[in-house]
Amino acid sequence: MSKQIRTLLIAGVAVLVLVALLLGLLFLLPSGEEEEESSSSSDTSITLLDKSTDENGDTISDPVSQAVFSQGGASYTIAPDEEGEMRVAGFDDLPVSTSAVSAMANNFATITATRKVADTSENEADFGLDEPQATAEITYADGTVVTAELGDETPLEDGYYFRLSTDEAIYIVSTSLGSRMLDKAEAYVGTSLIVAPSTREDDENGQAVVYGMDLSGTVRASKPFSVRVYEEGDPSSLSSFGYVIDSPSMAGVSQNEDVQSLFSSATSLSATDTEKAHPTSEDLAEYGLDNPYSVCELTLAIQSSSTDEDDNTVIIYYNKTEHTIRLGNKNDDGYYYALIDDYDAVFLVSASSVPWAEAQYADVVNTFLFSNNIVDVASISLTADGEETTFELEHFPDAESNDEKLTVTVDGTVYPTSDFRSLYQVFMQVERYGETDETPAGDPDVVFTVNLSDDSTPDVVARFYKQSASVYICAIEGGDTYTVKASDVENMLTQVQRYLNGEEVDN
Repeated sequence: MSKQIRTLLIAGVAVLVLVALLLGLLFLLPSGEEEEESSSSSDTSITLLDKSTDENGDTISDPVSQAVFSQGGASYTIAPDEEGEMRVAGFDDLPVSTSAVSAMANNFATITATRKVADTSENEADFGLDEPQATAEITYADGTVVTAELGDETPLEDGYYFRLSTDEAIYIVSTSLGSRMLDKAEAYVGTSLIVAPSTREDDENGQAVVYGMDLSGTVRASKPFSVRVYEEGDPSSLSSFGYVIDSPSMAGVSQNEDVQSLFSSATSLSATDTEKAHPTSEDLAEYGLDNPYSVCELTLAIQSSSTDEDDNTVIIYYNKTEHTIRLGNKNDDGYYYALIDDYDAVFLVSASSVPWAEAQYADVVNTFLFSNNIVDVASISLTADGEETTFELEHFPDAESNDEKLTVTVDGTVYPTSDFRSLYQVFMQVERYGETDETPAGDPDVVFTVNLSDDSTPDVVARFYKQSASVYICAIEGGDTYTVKASDVENMLTQVQRYLNGEEVDN
């Protein structure tokens, strides 16, 4: 036999074997009907009790009329209050979680198991049912009372061993039903605690805003402070700020996005959980709420606008609501223990829901030395090394160009306007660097004064005391004391000298 014929025969045999294998697989694989049948047979759900409908098959709106849960030596009852609302007995002073109550009723209206594990309870100890983790005594709308018992969690943690008083058999039920029976009473306390004030029906522009915050607590023991919206009557130098600090002294609030988010996200508050209802004084001490870490006295309002008789737009605020939030320690998951308003309960709130919790005065205040518009300034004086330089500013608002709108004079000599605008920015940008508890004494090394045209607005007076080669202490008259970089102060003095020498100001 030639090599070519032998090769053809081997190839033919291989093809026949392949065809035979394919045919075998086709006959061995189940048909679509068999697959569907197999899938449906895997649904082993067993209905143990169904009280969701009446004897006529009509749905019962409230199938569970009472539930008594016990775990160890503790127990609580969920039943209708005087107004017919289902809630934990004794928690009438607390908000109710209607969703949790509804979920509980659904769990017990129809009770199903994933499978049966024993026909009798002879070996109940093997399943933790000799001493159940939890029991639930459920009273139904038809007057039937059924007791459910929860045993151990299954080895695979995919359910719990379970028994009903109506049946000696032992079953496995879902983890959701098991978890429901293990819930503490606080799980049924409502956690939507602060809601935004409502807008008037005829107000198309109104929106909820934070009107003000008073921030205190041990985290701010050295400097509590208050923030609120800018309003008419506040210093005009702060008019460009949406929010101002009004205690311990008036100042603008930083325009930094992180700072602004402290206010934009604080118009409502929901807790993640209720830790303890009706806490004792010992409980409050344990949670760090006997001397709170951070306190926010919050005022919310609706901000809107109206038009006055001169057709000017005026910002108005209405429906102000006040709330107090006290934060204590954090739990192991990083949630704060909190007291909110007059609710007699300790809640858990996420750090992200209270972004103001750690905020300090220095984090919030505008860091510029001053923020007055140059058109409101009459003169600026700078004293250093015993010499005083005064820049007299004369304004011509009707002039056409910026340079013509302002004349700067020093000792009778007129200096360039454009360069002075650059120097003005240098003055403003002597920024807050850090905090200090030190009270400066003696004569300051540098005194900087902004004299304003409006006599009703206090002048800006900043005194700088050299603390080290790198830091000055800056004391603002009528304001606070903080540190600034020596390089900023020295640059200010350098740029003043450059300006007086006719050189270009570097800003």
